[in-house]
Amino acid sequence: MLKMNKDVLFAVLRIGSLGGVLLWIRLRPNNYELNAIYSLLAVFAIYSLVLYLIVLARPGWDRTLYRFFLVPDLLFLSLMSKYTGSTLSEFENSFYLIVALHTFYYQSMRAGLMTATLATITYTLVNLNGLPLVHWSDLLLRMILLFLVALCVGFLTWEIKDAYNKLSHSNQSLNIKLDQITSLYEVNQGLAGAETQIQVHELAVAAASTLLQAPVVFLLRPEGRKLRFVKLQGLDPEDAERIEFSTSHGIVGKAFKGGEPLIIPDVGEYERFPDLLGMEVKSLAMAPLLAENRVLGILCAGRPQIGSLNTMDSEFLGLLASMTGTAILRTEGLESTRRQAITDPKTELYNYRYFKALLEEYIVNKPCENLSLLMLDIDHFKKVNDTWGHPIGDEVLKMVAATFASVVRSVDVVARYGGEEFVAILPDCPVEEAFQVGERVRIRIEDSSLEVDSGIIRVTVSLGATSYRTGETLEDLVNRVDQALYKAKGSGRNQVCVA
Repeated sequence: MLKMNKDVLFAVLRIGSLGGVLLWIRLRPNNYELNAIYSLLAVFAIYSLVLYLIVLARPGWDRTLYRFFLVPDLLFLSLMSKYTGSTLSEFENSFYLIVALHTFYYQSMRAGLMTATLATITYTLVNLNGLPLVHWSDLLLRMILLFLVALCVGFLTWEIKDAYNKLSHSNQSLNIKLDQITSLYEVNQGLAGAETQIQVHELAVAAASTLLQAPVVFLLRPEGRKLRFVKLQGLDPEDAERIEFSTSHGIVGKAFKGGEPLIIPDVGEYERFPDLLGMEVKSLAMAPLLAENRVLGILCAGRPQIGSLNTMDSEFLGLLASMTGTAILRTEGLESTRRQAITDPKTELYNYRYFKALLEEYIVNKPCENLSLLMLDIDHFKKVNDTWGHPIGDEVLKMVAATFASVVRSVDVVARYGGEEFVAILPDCPVEEAFQVGERVRIRIEDSSLEVDSGIIRVTVSLGATSYRTGETLEDLVNRVDQALYKAKGSGRNQVCVA
């Protein structure tokens, strides 16, 4: 299907020209060679039809076809001039039109000058006998004007083309910026819904990679005076684990302290980055994670071409980093609130509420045959409080809690049950193994001591162990481990009993 473009314009002009010539001949008194003129118009109509049938069938050939049919067009106009008054014919003005059209169509001043040259040669050769009818200066002026039309239209076309290219480039940049702004909005929505800092880290790194088309992205968070990797993409995790950056020195420290985005056009200028980033990254952008006048880390994005990151990239990375900082600060508060809700403030172990909810979860939703419990009680703890005072008693609680937590596995959960009693959930641990764990805890605590100003305090503990039995309730399981503990206390303390 023919599009409404320059091809249609040319077709309309040809049809309009044909109709205009016929009307002009009929309305104007003349003694022209009408048979020759009508024959020329018929030939013009036929080859114009052939031209556009080919253009319709082979749209990619249009530019070549128009160049090829330029010669018969010029010959047609020259012959029409010859048969309507030769050098005195008004048809001479048609040459200005065809020069302007070809210059416009090919967007080229050179094409216009070539058309003007061919028009001059064709017109002169065909109308050679009519040249004496006009003064040579008049002919020269006509030729000069023909070339001036080519130059003027070419210049205007050049300016229009340049303006169009600039507008297209600006439009492309605006579209990219609009897409990035839209993406930033969507990312901000995701960050606003994140509930943990880990989720924020993952969203920020993924967003930076997408927004900046960066194959390497990583996020650094401070630990004391060092910055360490917490999330990365495109880097070897083992290599990154061994690397840390100073918060006060180097280019990363500069970004951290300065609070402004930075661009490194060529990372090869800095010693540490080539070894870390490898050959895949040449240009790097960094932006601090800012929130409430705090710098919470650094977000970095890298590309494989030197100097490929620009100011706009750093601005968007800075906006994303600012959103990320706000989200981190918010999730820190959420995590702190959750932690306080499930943590015993004195020992920093889980509290009874969390222990009960987790045990219920295991019994109801994650039943397993080898779910065991260990319950611990500090022997004669009242005597410790009475002798050394409650502040020292609190230190003893902390020591016992830390020791208990250090002996069990990472999958095990230790909680403060109440007072001087502690409990541990041991999944996938038969009661025999739970007994052995209890023994290790008991011996470790017995061998430990707490130094205070007035002496050294040592304590012992009693422990009870049991395992879940199919069909029993949480209360049944807790009561049985409690009975095992009382059995240990009643049997002389400082021992582990199983029920």
